[in-house]
Amino acid sequence: MFNKDFKYCEPTLNYDIINQFDGNEKDKNLLRTMCSEWNDKVCVSVLSNNWRKVRLSSTSENLSILLWNCECLHTHTSDLDLLLSLYCPHVCILTGVGKQIRRLPYVPNYKWFSKEGNNSFGGVACLIQNEFTTTISDESENFLLLKIELGNENIYIGAVYIPPNHTPPLYLFDKHKENDIYIFGDFNAKHESWQCEKNNVSGNILKEWMEENGFEVLHPGNPTSKRSTAIIDLGIVKDTKKWSVTRLEEGTSDHYPIFFVSPFASNNQGIFRKTNWRAFSFFLYMIYPYWNSLVYNYDYNTFFNIFTEFLAAVRDRCSEYVTIKKFRPPWPPFFRDYYNFVEARRTYFEEKTKYKKGKIEDKIEKIKEGNNIWTYVKNKFRTYTPSFQGITVENKTVKDNQKIVSRLAEYYEKHFSKPIFNSKSPFHMECIEAYERIEKNVKIPMEKIKLEEVIEQWKGLKSKKSLDSTDTSAQLLKNLPQEYLYRITTLFNKCADEGEFFEREKIEKWICLSKEGAFPTEDRLRSISLLPNLSKIFEKIVAKRIEKWCKDQGVYVDEQSGFTANRRLQTRIVAMIEDLRLTIAAPNRPALTIFVDFLTAFDRMWYPALMRALERLDMPIELRKWIYNWLQNRKMFISHGDMKSKIFSISVGAPQGSVLAALLFRLHVFFLPSYFPEINCHLFADDLTMVIKGALEKKLSDNLIYIQNQAKIVLQSLEKFAYDHNLPVNTKKTKAMLIHSTVAVEKPDLFYKNVKIEYVKTYKFLGVEIGTKLGLGYGGFPAYSLEYPTGSGGRNVRPGQTKIVTTIYVSHVAFVASVFF
Repeated sequence: MFNKDFKYCEPTLNYDIINQFDGNEKDKNLLRTMCSEWNDKVCVSVLSNNWRKVRLSSTSENLSILLWNCECLHTHTSDLDLLLSLYCPHVCILTGVGKQIRRLPYVPNYKWFSKEGNNSFGGVACLIQNEFTTTISDESENFLLLKIELGNENIYIGAVYIPPNHTPPLYLFDKHKENDIYIFGDFNAKHESWQCEKNNVSGNILKEWMEENGFEVLHPGNPTSKRSTAIIDLGIVKDTKKWSVTRLEEGTSDHYPIFFVSPFASNNQGIFRKTNWRAFSFFLYMIYPYWNSLVYNYDYNTFFNIFTEFLAAVRDRCSEYVTIKKFRPPWPPFFRDYYNFVEARRTYFEEKTKYKKGKIEDKIEKIKEGNNIWTYVKNKFRTYTPSFQGITVENKTVKDNQKIVSRLAEYYEKHFSKPIFNSKSPFHMECIEAYERIEKNVKIPMEKIKLEEVIEQWKGLKSKKSLDSTDTSAQLLKNLPQEYLYRITTLFNKCADEGEFFEREKIEKWICLSKEGAFPTEDRLRSISLLPNLSKIFEKIVAKRIEKWCKDQGVYVDEQSGFTANRRLQTRIVAMIEDLRLTIAAPNRPALTIFVDFLTAFDRMWYPALMRALERLDMPIELRKWIYNWLQNRKMFISHGDMKSKIFSISVGAPQGSVLAALLFRLHVFFLPSYFPEINCHLFADDLTMVIKGALEKKLSDNLIYIQNQAKIVLQSLEKFAYDHNLPVNTKKTKAMLIHSTVAVEKPDLFYKNVKIEYVKTYKFLGVEIGTKLGLGYGGFPAYSLEYPTGSGGRNVRPGQTKIVTTIYVSHVAFVASVFF
């Protein structure tokens, strides 16, 4: 373990150094105590174990709301009992209560608030758990607004029932729209914006009011009425992000219950960690000589394990866990009195104005360089998925965190099991041979890593607080004294000399988010991989070298965008739209577009096929060998709430969240377009779009036959690619669209592995909604419809999003101008 010449470091700390610390006496006492414990230590590992703190279990959970039109409570009381016992909502809103509203039943641990309606079928009632301090803020016929105290904030929950053929009481909404109001109820309002087939008067009125006042609709993705396909039980809020909505298959009423989970903590018992980062950084500065000597005397795996464990331990030692009751926003110490506050505020606004002006000017300059505007608007295309409250297994809801992680661990262990290859397939055997060749190579050292490379990637880290599998965070690394970057560089070079990667860094921490509602099934989860942050610096350095090699060797595919500089989203959108527009300019020439969705593409990257692709691309042997070692012995565990699953192995796929995963997947599918030489392909990340064009010399009926025959050949080629690369196609999400300029055409039948591919009239391609006629805008150019994605449903483009639409339109005009003029 030790080198021949052991570099010695003074084991004890001098207390006089603490006098250099610019902090209060409490912080200095903390540092003195830590120094004393450091000097008395037996070894660093024991000290790390002593300093680690177990986070106190928090009983806080997000506020949940159950909305249900019970259609006269006196006939559905048993359903209410069942819903309350199964889902235990903090707030239960009932609409259409009927005559029972005058004699509401006793419900243990809840209190009633109610308001009668204008007939025997109306009225609204709210059940609120007793722990909440609740008062009535406003009430009217079929309307009730409650003020609920949640910790340090107050929110206003409204309940409304709008009978059929009545309009929404906008005058009541206007009275409270300046507050944080959240209104739920049976609106009997239909509009296409919340996935109704038709609009009605109430829907149009409500939609117009929401657009004027900045509200959004919170609704499930399925009909809320059992008698129709309409969504009429919903909520209106100012921001749908971080909310989740689930339609419950319960009750005998004609309306489904709707379960909402809000982003608000439901009580004051939540725990947060308060870390003294100044003390953290100063203590590490004090003990820097120790780690400076240790990095030379241990192998890279041992040093990495000890170092990361100690960093997590020091953070815990400098932290305390307190309840959210004690949370206070940071208050600068120089605000001693009101005069200082006023002067500081004036100075702040002056400096802020100058700073913003400079930022805007810098941004404008950067936008001009290489069409860089997409760096600033990419968040418009990013959707948010709220965390789930449990999983649905065989039509039963599992809420226990330990059972959830155990169940998901079993599911993902099968999901990432080693793929089976066909020994009779020439392609598969080529892949296996390439894999074995790189495996047999002895260790190949990589080029030395420079301090400048480490500093560049360290500065690029975002100060995120989420903990990785080693219990460190990017925020922790950002608070390291800069002297430690020298030793991190030494550590990386030890690893590079062996052509290896840290074994502990190959353990991933997975957090799962829901794709639909608060109780999704196992296959309706989206995973987030939290990789060790220290390894991300190493990976980014290697990724930058691979990108440089790609650029030097011209390893790019014209049909592909994404994961590459200057080959971004707008390039692929404009290229495909223009391709389609020029094709259908002739009335007899349709274009068949097939939008292919690969099933969990990143998770199915087969290592032998990747090695074959890298070998054919003639990637330097030292990079190939390092990638091979990086992919070996990978493991993961599932984290949900305060529980963790067992650690299990991963035999396929690249770790999501790593910059290398995206880059390697691009090289993995590099040869995909060669499978379809007869058609145009468009690739963006793992999205494949295939365009089959009709011939100019053929009439429309002959072109449709020609397209159908071509589609059979193309889909057979797609099947071969998927089989060769062990990359299955998701036939449920793969869609087809026949784009044409005629009134109506007969669509040819398409089959992939005997499964019929569904035709759609519109398809959202990389955030742009495409129709069968493309649509016509100013000057005959296509007019595209961009939708703003939200947590519960889309909405139309707002004025603030005009810059995105304008960018696409201007880019499109520029592209066409370059072609024709």
